[in-house]
Amino acid sequence: MKKSVKAALAVTLSAVVLCAALGWWQFSQTDFQERQVHHELAQEADPSIGDAEIPEDFIVGDDFTSHLPLVVIDTAGQEIVNYKYYDAEIDAFVEPADVDPYTRMTVSVIDNGSHVNRLGDAPAVQSSGKLKIRGNTSASSRYPKKQYRIKLLTETGEKNSVGLMGMTASDDWILNGTPLDRSHLRNYLAMNIGGMVFPETPDMRYCEAVLKTDAGYEYLGLYILYEAVERGEGRVELSRYDESQVQCDFLLRRDRYETEGIILDTYATREGLTEEYLEVQYPPQDRITPETVSWITEQINQIERLLYSENVPDMAEVERYLNVDTFVDYFIINEFFMNYDAGLHSTYLHQQIGGTLEIGPLWDFDGAMDNYDKELGVFYETTMEVRSYLDALLKVPGFAERVESRYHELRKTVLSQEYLESFIDQAQAFLGNAAARDASRWDAVFAAALPELEEEETGLTVDRTVSSSQEESQRIKDVLALHGEYLDENIQSLERYTDTWIYGGQNANFLSILFILAFFIS
Repeated sequence: MKKSVKAALAVTLSAVVLCAALGWWQFSQTDFQERQVHHELAQEADPSIGDAEIPEDFIVGDDFTSHLPLVVIDTAGQEIVNYKYYDAEIDAFVEPADVDPYTRMTVSVIDNGSHVNRLGDAPAVQSSGKLKIRGNTSASSRYPKKQYRIKLLTETGEKNSVGLMGMTASDDWILNGTPLDRSHLRNYLAMNIGGMVFPETPDMRYCEAVLKTDAGYEYLGLYILYEAVERGEGRVELSRYDESQVQCDFLLRRDRYETEGIILDTYATREGLTEEYLEVQYPPQDRITPETVSWITEQINQIERLLYSENVPDMAEVERYLNVDTFVDYFIINEFFMNYDAGLHSTYLHQQIGGTLEIGPLWDFDGAMDNYDKELGVFYETTMEVRSYLDALLKVPGFAERVESRYHELRKTVLSQEYLESFIDQAQAFLGNAAARDASRWDAVFAAALPELEEEETGLTVDRTVSSSQEESQRIKDVLALHGEYLDENIQSLERYTDTWIYGGQNANFLSILFILAFFIS
């Protein structure tokens, strides 16, 4: 081969390698954010340590051992009471106004660098605090495995901001036992994958929790410790609120009506154009002024009047008010993982002064991936197009195309079936004996979590209950494969909402007049 040809091939090959390297650099640096994933951070841990079962009375001693961090709750004998209940008249879960739902306690976290943690070890962190049962699922008597909100306090009762298990320091933490999810993976999978796109999505770590008693330690099970959705460094990046100023950065949540919250009376809520209610999460309720509430309301009113106008807004106009890319990604992540609670409940939005409204962080995938206890998941349809704001955005020319393009981009990387199955396998193996111990404690609960339901299309009864966390992990793979294949072939069909709006909706009369005029002129 001539030297010139060899040189040309060498240059071409170098260019290909360079382009590939640059492409990967751009993928890793631009498209996706660095994410602290627990099973990767602790990959040298031995998941097989510790017994695979716990005693029948659920009491363990100082020799209890796990490769996961241990959370020890000591209420000094006080019962942790569930005060939350469902009020059918207002379709909301409420707590009695005259009762403090929190129980005072001390919490200790045993988290050794060796990934061998025993209850008899000295804790890495210990703090006074208080906790309460949280979440609508926990409020139900059907699920005795509860989740908790933990507030860390100093000895004098002030907020105590502490970093736990390598996560950003805070005084506010969520201890979630995933009582509906036998795999223990749904939130961990979706929020970590989604967190690569939404960097403000809370970090999380697996752990095992116990309650200190006179007899020893009551084993509570396998849990995930979450960062809470809140304003702060490493959380949702918003400026601190200044009461002397009317305008401010703010954080909102769309959810069921909250009797004790600050609920915004916005245009779309009054007109019945959106579902559920928008509540102010930040600024805090005890500091926000009525003037600031009015100002935030008007910011949302401007957006809602634009989105739900009789005339189709163009994308340039929408982008004056919304960070559209966040809505594109929110649509895709929640649709792909079949999280059909999104857009209704636990849906966060935030905005900085002078900026545009963003949707996120992501939250709550317990019922996703065909794990809803009242309805079967349907793999061959999409649902996010009927959710608040997303329904209006799909009518804006260009939005559906951006969803389609971004979906295919993500499908080649973090949403690819190969990547997801590898992630699931590694995470499931990482749980090891901790998942087995949890099963020995809560197996009866999981057996009743998903009742048999009738499939509408066939009339057949479907039983989704499996016998182990491994089988449930496989079911997640199957669910994602089926829904992913459907989206691969049909994601472009979302463009029909734009076409219907332009050609069959509000602009149809104008186009009809043009056609009639053209006919008579000709």
